[in-house]
Amino acid sequence: MPIDLSTTLPTSLKRDDVEAALEQWWKDEQADSALPGDAVPTPGAGIMRPAIEIDSHRAVRALIVLEEVVKFPIPETEIKEGGYESFDEMKDHLIPRVLVLYEEKRKKQNA
Repeated sequence: MPIDLSTTLPTSLKRDDVEAALEQWWKDEQADSALPGDAVPTPGAGIMRPAIEIDSHRAVRALIVLEEVVKFPIPETEIKEGGYESFDEMKDHLIPRVLVLYEEKRKKQNA
């Protein structure tokens, strides 16, 4: 769903709100990819682990969720090239970038 650029940005944006949206997205992603009867995955468990857990295409879907929180489009260039090896890596990389983008947008809007 495209973001309406005429809407006003939220008056404030907390890191916790962005993180909560990402965590919900990740839970939904894991549930969507699970087969019936699969056990809940334990981080780091097992001898076979994918080299890239969240590829850039999957990360774009996360941006769509974040856009609903921040109320503006987030450029795909904010995603780490090649994706992320873990959800924690993705959070550590994306959340600060989204918060900086939000502050830049707020400054422009209030100028």
